[in-house]
Amino acid sequence: MQVFAPLEDEMAQAEASATFAMLDGRYRLHECVGQGATAKVYRADDLARERTVAIKMLRDDSDTGTGLAEARNEVALLASLDHPALVTLLNANLTPGEPGYLVMEFVDGPTLAHQLLNGPLDMRDVAYLACDLASALHAVHGAGIVHRDVKPLNILLTHTDMPGRSYHAKLADFGVASMMDGGSAQSHGVAVGTTAYLAPEQVRDEDIGPSADIYALGLVLVEAMTGQRAFPDAAGIGAAIARLLEPPRIPEQLPRGWSRLLRRMTAPDPTDRPAARTVAQRAFALMRSGPAMQPVPGISRRPGTVGTWAPGADARSA
Repeated sequence: MQVFAPLEDEMAQAEASATFAMLDGRYRLHECVGQGATAKVYRADDLARERTVAIKMLRDDSDTGTGLAEARNEVALLASLDHPALVTLLNANLTPGEPGYLVMEFVDGPTLAHQLLNGPLDMRDVAYLACDLASALHAVHGAGIVHRDVKPLNILLTHTDMPGRSYHAKLADFGVASMMDGGSAQSHGVAVGTTAYLAPEQVRDEDIGPSADIYALGLVLVEAMTGQRAFPDAAGIGAAIARLLEPPRIPEQLPRGWSRLLRRMTAPDPTDRPAARTVAQRAFALMRSGPAMQPVPGISRRPGTVGTWAPGADARSA
């Protein structure tokens, strides 16, 4: 395999053009649409299949091999999963000594993190979000996997023409996900995940199970409803310690059914949290019975912005 690409110091200039690289004679890379500590994600054309894809190019991390290890983990886990609310893995090359990359389904829309910059979501959109993500986690947990990093930046939104619905949600980035052994996954002395969304048992460096993902999803739903993180006054290690001392703040203005569900999802004891399937069923029931399109009363929002975006402006796939 050969990669015809600019040197690192020329990347910024090259990315300004519509097309800057051909990968493996098959993928024509376009602009960078997302990046993290171990990889950059590009919109690309799959010339063999005549479709748009997302290419997750691994950074050169020869000192630690972190990026390659996470990519191998992601490939292994995604290959065992198939669900409409999970980003689909299409291809990969992780051959030692060659540029590593994953070919993913291209999701033409923003991350939930970007969408929330416009303010909180309508309650119906939050309910759909909960149904999509809880259903995806049901499939993930059923395959014996814990995602371990459920957060707005790993949730992609794609436009839909379905009446009364703004988008479909997809869960991405299984780089730090883990297989369960006997119902739990070990962190090996490191609190894996994003600090603001860690469950208490992750902070305590205990073995974790599916309930850790449920806790994180509960925090994500609170943020989607309010436009603010559930632990807004703590950052870094302070945010982690805060959840050991007090439960997350559930707005008093929420309908009773939602308040009960979120309190169960974010219960300090993992055994008190509902399973993903139960969350999906309850969210669907609340959507059918509750006030449909109104935001949470008393929560400020920017009028006329929620539910709109420029397609592709913040598209990511991993």
